Amino acid sequence: MNPRLMLIAATICVSTSVAADETPSFFERVESSVVTIQVPGRGTGSGFFIDRDGTIATNYHVIEGAGEVNIIFHDKSSVPAIGFRAISQGKDLALLVVAKNPEGVVPLPLAARPPDKGDKVFAFGAPLGLEGSVSDGIVSATRTGSELQRMLADGDRDPYRKEMGYDLDADWIQTSAPVSSGNSGGPLVNEAGQVVGVNTFKLLRGENLNFAVLAAHVSSLAVAAPRESLPFSKLPPPRETKKETEAPSTDSYEVERRERDGDIADAMAELERWRVHIANFEAQVEEEALRHPGRAAYLSAKAEAAVFTAQIANLNQEGLRQQGQLAAANRQIGLTIAQLRQQYAAEIAQLDSTYQRQRQFGQGTDQQTLLDSYRADHQITTLRYESLSKEALRRHELMRTQFEGRINELVNQKTFIADNKLAPILVKQQPYLDFLTQAESTRNGLLAQLKTLEKQLKKTENLARGLAAPREEDTIARRKLVLAKNLWAAKSSAAKERFTEVINEHPESFAAEQAKAWLANINGSDLPPALQLSSREWNARTGGYKLEARLAGYVQDKVSLQNVDGTVVEVPLDKLSDADRQYVHELYGE
Repeated sequence: MNPRLMLIAATICVSTSVAADETPSFFERVESSVVTIQVPGRGTGSGFFIDRDGTIATNYHVIEGAGEVNIIFHDKSSVPAIGFRAISQGKDLALLVVAKNPEGVVPLPLAARPPDKGDKVFAFGAPLGLEGSVSDGIVSATRTGSELQRMLADGDRDPYRKEMGYDLDADWIQTSAPVSSGNSGGPLVNEAGQVVGVNTFKLLRGENLNFAVLAAHVSSLAVAAPRESLPFSKLPPPRETKKETEAPSTDSYEVERRERDGDIADAMAELERWRVHIANFEAQVEEEALRHPGRAAYLSAKAEAAVFTAQIANLNQEGLRQQGQLAAANRQIGLTIAQLRQQYAAEIAQLDSTYQRQRQFGQGTDQQTLLDSYRADHQITTLRYESLSKEALRRHELMRTQFEGRINELVNQKTFIADNKLAPILVKQQPYLDFLTQAESTRNGLLAQLKTLEKQLKKTENLARGLAAPREEDTIARRKLVLAKNLWAAKSSAAKERFTEVINEHPESFAAEQAKAWLANINGSDLPPALQLSSREWNARTGGYKLEARLAGYVQDKVSLQNVDGTVVEVPLDKLSDADRQYVHELYGE
């Protein structure tokens, strides 16, 4: 194990005490759910209840290699753990099981989102075996596994992956809440009483550099965990600690390639475990569905519901027919009225024409008599068409009333069947439907996790293919990364652009991963130091000019030179003197 690191197998030290009368209900509530975990022959750790079924969350390294585990509750009583439900070595998590929760113990809720920087937090556990201890601090930062890998790297050594065995996709909370050996597995709690992380390790170098794995990983592990527990004899054998005298490889390319090969094997094994887990879950759901007490009621109700559903469908069809006929009747009355108006207009026009001819050509005919006859015929025609229109409208209104009455009757029948016949049947089906819905939701969650793992495997395979490709591509990416780091060291605004260029143009290279880590922390104060080169005199091959500058990068036969004023210029390598070209080649190992 890296001597700069320390897994804090249990809880938090009490360098910062909290007055008992400050918020007694808060501390009493949390402490009642925290347990001390004793592994005979190995040591002590901490844990906490996450549900009412006896599930306790802790660090995997607390129980690693355990043959038996004893759980000590807040009231000093103890019971042996039945076994474990799930483990995650890469996230350093384990879910233990006891027969039942002690009386009055309420499981601690897991925070739905990461805490914010500066949030106050409390670390609970049993540091150095001191049960019931608590210390407080703030959230200093949240870190990705990639960030911690980069920060903990020591030359060719990779303590985060090789010695601690943690995943790059693990998320961590850096906190100032003091912790000690024995705190591992204890909860890191916010002021709302929610668990934001699981205290895991601290750095021995520096001050108050304590780390807790994010609570979201506990939630994911709990959701995916099977209901049944396994005995501790089923735990993987303890991982071997790398000997301090073993010389690590000095070829970073070969080290990276071997790591990728191991990552692919691990990812494929994890995928297979998940596929088996999902298959077992589906088989279990199918078996439980057959035995479910509500299944018989569901099937019987389903047959009854089909009868009433068919009746409602028939009523809907008849209702649609009635509505169609009503619409047709509305259209027809419009056509009828329009036709009567046309006929009326035609007859009136005919009367007008006859009257005008009689007035003009009638011999010996009294004009007043003609006018009286015309007016009488006009009135008779008008009354006749008014009578015809009223009769048509009367018949239409009678038909419309019949259609609407029938439609309302159908709606009332459907409502009665739905409320008094179908609804009680659906109530009988609900318990079984709830079971199926919950099972489907859980299955979808498992499939989503499987899909995420498949994406991670694909990414790892792509990175591996990049390592198997010619080294020219990898060399170009690394050179660009060196340039970006030096630009950042020189406080150049072009640094972000260069980091982004590495990520976009060489996405499958290891340099892209490093560029992402730098870019994610570009505004932080904890960036690793960039390569610092001294300023020197550069000469043109023809002797035409000289420049006092420092080498800021070398990419694709172009040298980036940083002037004393901070500006950066690019010069083709073949334009420089022999001495300058030799300097660049030696620096970049060419």
